Order: sequence, then C-alpha cells, then structure tokens
Amino acid sequence: MISISGRVILNVESLNNVENLGNLVRHRTVPFAYKAKDGTYQVTIVPAISGETIAHSYQMHLAAIGEAMGLPVGKYSKKGELMKFTNDTICKEEGIEPPKKTGASSFEVSIMNKDIVSDVGGFMYAGSPPVRRTSLFKTSYMIPSVVNGNVSSLLESQFHVRFFDPSNIKSEKNDTNQSIFNVETSSTLYSFTFILDESLIGVPTIREENIEMKNNQEEEKKLDATRKERVKAAIKALYPVITMSTDFGAKGSRYYPNPQLQSLVCSHTKFPFVPEPSHDNDYIKQSVSRVEKAGRIFSKGSNKDYSMYVLDKEDITESSLDTKIEKIDSVEDLIIRLLEGQENAI
Repeated sequence: MISISGRVILNVESLNNVENLGNLVRHRTVPFAYKAKDGTYQVTIVPAISGETIAHSYQMHLAAIGEAMGLPVGKYSKKGELMKFTNDTICKEEGIEPPKKTGASSFEVSIMNKDIVSDVGGFMYAGSPPVRRTSLFKTSYMIPSVVNGNVSSLLESQFHVRFFDPSNIKSEKNDTNQSIFNVETSSTLYSFTFILDESLIGVPTIREENIEMKNNQEEEKKLDATRKERVKAAIKALYPVITMSTDFGAKGSRYYPNPQLQSLVCSHTKFPFVPEPSHDNDYIKQSVSRVEKAGRIFSKGSNKDYSMYVLDKEDITESSLDTKIEKIDSVEDLIIRLLEGQENAI
C-alpha cells in the first residue's frame, strides 16, 4: 500500500469551481472543524478542492500513461468520460458481454482486460445483476492546513472583461461589446492525502465457485501477464497529480496556481497504513512512530515490511528520525524509489 500525506502552497488558484451566481464563478468551499490555539474546537468555512477533482486528474493521467505503455484503455476513458461500463449500451460499444451472460467474475476480468482505468479506479455496472469493482485508490479533499492552531486562507474574486459580438444578439442602444465576469480565487497552504492499494491492481476481486472459473482462466492469465506494467503505470500517474504539472482541476490555462510542495511523507507498506494528516508540524514524526508500531503488529519474523520517504522543505523533521526514513529531494526521487521497490516486490 502506497499512502501519501503532504502540504502544498497554491496561490491565486481556481482549481475547483461550483455553480455560478450571476457573473461570479464561485470557488468550492466546505465547513471545516479544527482545534484552535486556545484549545477550543472551532468550525469555519474554507476553500477546498474536491476528491473528485483529484480523482479525475489521476485517472486521466493513468489513461494517457497506460496507453503510452501499450496497456488497454477503453474508448470512453480515452475521451475523458469516466462512464466505466455502467450500462449495457456502453458495454456493447466496448465489446463487453453483460454479466447475465458471462457471470460476474468473467465480466470483471473482461473489463479489466479492456480498461486499466476501471482496473485501478473501479467501476459500477448498474444493470441486472449489478457488478462492482471497488476503487483501489482513495483521496481526500484538499483543505487548508492547521498550523499552530491557526487556519490561514482567503477567498477573493478577480474582475475580468470578455469581448462579445453584439451583432449576434438582440441588443439595446446602451449595450457595449464587453461582458463583465468575476472569478473567485483562493490562496492557502493545502493539506492532502492519497492512498493507492497497488497489491490488487490486475487482481480480480469477484470469485464464483462454478464452471465459469474454468472458462475464465485464459482471460486471467492475460490479465496477470500485464500486472507488473499496470502497477508501474499506476505509480507513474501519481507524479503529475502530486506536482500538478498538467491537466489538474479547472482554469489551468489562466489561473495556474504555481504549486510549491512544502513537505510530504510517503509510506510503502505490506500492511494497511495511512500517515497522519499534514496539519500539525509533527505529522512526519507521528507517522514514523505509528508505522513502526504497525510494522510490529503485522510483521512476519524480523523482516521490515515498510519504507518511509520524506520530502521536507519546511525543516520540520527531527534529526533523530534520519535512521528511520529515507530523505528525498523531489517528487521525481519519490516516484523512482516507488518504482524500484515495486520492481523487486512483484
């Protein structure tokens, strides 16, 4: 399991919008509970970037990287329409027999062999009988960090004027060729968490004890033969999401947020584990302490079943942790380490 918690500064971003109010393009906001500096618990409204925004970006990069690596990508996934075999019409277009004919297990394997995005991101066929593969990755909302009991974030609208041709509409004498609109922007130190269970990539999760399993063996062999490359693609797709380099969220063409990654901790474990949320300055220390204890709970013999990678531009990592972690200088280093670790594991 690969789990990442981190902090990133985003300035003048409009990555996640909600419904317009007149000529105002609103930024997403959420209620946020935290422990204040005086020890009381407070609730406030803060800007946020939804998990759906992050998930869509990850899956789009996974589709592009998977296709470049020669892995199967469905027609809809290539177009950025994550319909994921939800009904018979889409299944027919993709050349997939419905589960009432093949059985649920064969249906799942057929879809995984057709589309790596549905393998990693899951799918939900809503026909009869319904069939579901649970997503192998999870992501939080990006929300402002709590630093020393304080939440620091601002929302401000930016004034713009757009030209339009009045000859195409019925206009009055006082109409002009300009249309005013406002875009709500945010600047803050965001916290995020991303979890990827790579152990189940390319592995069917539905088992039916009947004749169907014998008929399914060839398809499963085909799936297993590509498993190593599928895991590599899923890890590589983390890179553009963490760095926000391309195709992340809305309004990137005019509101690129100049992301500055401040710190992150990444655990690569053979057991379930998620690092501490990156709110307190000691989140790295707490994560290392917890993973050591979790390792003792799940360990087999004297083997160390985890690795911890830390990127720290905030100087919040204690020197006493140096022997327990691997310090990295960049996200590029992190992806390389994860790929190397996975190469030895599969």
